[in-house]
Amino acid sequence: MAFRPDNPVSGSIEGTMIPGNPDSDVFPGRWSMNKNRNVGFSVKLGYSPREGYFLGEGGSVYTVLGVQRLDLTLETTATGTLSDGTMFVDAKSSEKRSVTPWLFGGGIEIGSEKNRFDLRITYSRYDITYENRSGTELVPSVVGFEFEVSEWGAYLGYTWSPGFGLGI
Repeated sequence: MAFRPDNPVSGSIEGTMIPGNPDSDVFPGRWSMNKNRNVGFSVKLGYSPREGYFLGEGGSVYTVLGVQRLDLTLETTATGTLSDGTMFVDAKSSEKRSVTPWLFGGGIEIGSEKNRFDLRITYSRYDITYENRSGTELVPSVVGFEFEVSEWGAYLGYTWSPGFGLGI
């Protein structure tokens, strides 16, 4: 189980305007990205010394690798006037996207064979390309955004292994 406060990643675009060049109109605005849901699969590969030491009888050191399917929502706003003064733009856009981040990390388990605490650190990265097509037939506009998202995660868990006669 993981806890994630509901706080989207957000930022702003300063915009560029070159007088007399209508192709240079990039309006100032804001963007935000909110994670909706994800599902994934991960594999844990490690070593358990079984000697006790500081990890305990059931402790281990491991690497984790995984892949996820992440659904998110991108929202953008832009406000401005074309450099030639012909049109005022006040645009809002919202679009849902799905991305596939890979993750890797490592951790340690400390405790007995039946009861262990698990401390894990992971890193994931993914790219998002978003293109907003708006405007009119006279003044078409295409605004493209590219996001490179890098995330670090820290997890603390508890593992209870009942065994069920399987020798675990």
